[in-house]
Amino acid sequence: MKKSNLVKTFMDLVAIPSPSGHELLVGKYIQNKLNKLGVGSYFDKTGRDNDSNSGNLIAVLRGDINLP
Repeated sequence: MKKSNLVKTFMDLVAIPSPSGHELLVGKYIQNKLNKLGVGSYFDKTGRDNDSNSGNLIAVLRGDINLP
């Protein structure tokens, strides 16, 4: 990632309002970035257990493993 892209991503993230328990917009931003890279992702259900508007964002990299 180029430094200019890294700085832009950082600035985008810190501009998103995300007080404790209300981080869904940050998660959606990251999920969108992952989708553009071809990385699948989903939110688990922990948000409802801890009174938050989102759960953990889980990223899934698919791949082939060739074992002997």
